[in-house]
Amino acid sequence: MNAVATSYAKALFSLALENKKDHEIFEETKIIAECIIKNEGIIKIFSNKEISINQKKEIVTEIFGDKLNKETYNFLKLLVDKRRMNYVVDMCYEFQKMYYEYHNIKEAKVYSTHQITTKQLDDIKIVLENKYQSKFVVENFIDESLIGGIKIVINDLVIDGSIINKLSRLKSSIAHK
Repeated sequence: MNAVATSYAKALFSLALENKKDHEIFEETKIIAECIIKNEGIIKIFSNKEISINQKKEIVTEIFGDKLNKETYNFLKLLVDKRRMNYVVDMCYEFQKMYYEYHNIKEAKVYSTHQITTKQLDDIKIVLENKYQSKFVVENFIDESLIGGIKIVINDLVIDGSIINKLSRLKSSIAHK
């Protein structure tokens, strides 16, 4: 991640903890990142030197003014003042990583060939929480190349129960005989 984004995320996280609003601001960083990713033109606006800082602050107010608490809203305005809005998505992701680490929450990405039901995701989450003695956030991603089964990725750990992986191991086993 970018050092600038990390530095600003640390400052926001510290402010969030100090004001006991870490969960609220965590949720808001998801809204901010999603909004900016879905609307690519927003970063172009904030990068445009022909648009004044006051106009950019008005845009922040129009987009986020009624959706964010005072601390997050003022933080975005600070990013505009410092001409750092191009780092806002990375800063949001860094904040989220800090939140997860602080609260001992791990992220698990579950890859499957089709959408997994909420019950199945909850079952996977319970198994992971029991095995790793940690809270988990579990998200499903579609990967049709797996043929079947699932693959779970937790940071650098990969638990691969996909059919394509089993076929690959079988092929490798046969080739070595």
